[in-house]
Amino acid sequence: MSTSPNLTYLKLCKEYVQITQRNYCAAKILAIIESWQQWKAKHKLDDWVRLTLEQIREHLFEEYSIETIRQALAKLTNKLQLLKRRNNPKAKYDRAYQYQLNREAIEQALAQKQAKTLAPSHFTNLGDDLQESELSTPSSEVINSKTSGDQIEIDSTLDTSIDTTTTEPPSALLLWVKKGWKISSQ
Repeated sequence: MSTSPNLTYLKLCKEYVQITQRNYCAAKILAIIESWQQWKAKHKLDDWVRLTLEQIREHLFEEYSIETIRQALAKLTNKLQLLKRRNNPKAKYDRAYQYQLNREAIEQALAQKQAKTLAPSHFTNLGDDLQESELSTPSSEVINSKTSGDQIEIDSTLDTSIDTTTTEPPSALLLWVKKGWKISSQ
């Protein structure tokens, strides 16, 4: 029997990105807790997951600082309430928190996101989202820009059911280059 879930890779769920207000660190933390809960369910253990900040950082492949992780956890537990947090009830001296997905809040947030539709102008302000999410790096979002005459078409994997054709050029585009995301203005 293995001692932990296989976290050699991290699956980022686009719905988690949406419900965490494009905070990629928070979305990845939700994925980590979910992986641990699945592993614990498979081994018939309770679903509270004990992780220190340093362990979470290791699961995030040291992509984020401890302070960024602390802020993402605060957002998940206090502001969005997508994650429950408690002290270890069996070991009062243990200072590491235990976490559990708040499935009701997650389902409710997902239902609200599905009910909202994004206007095409949403894609023209992509540069503003970078400041809000503290320059978190997207890992599953792909944006392609195609120019044909006067129209610019922007495709996004976030929601393919929305017509994203607009006649207004975006103020800034995110482009994937070999070393990461780059903001390009036209």
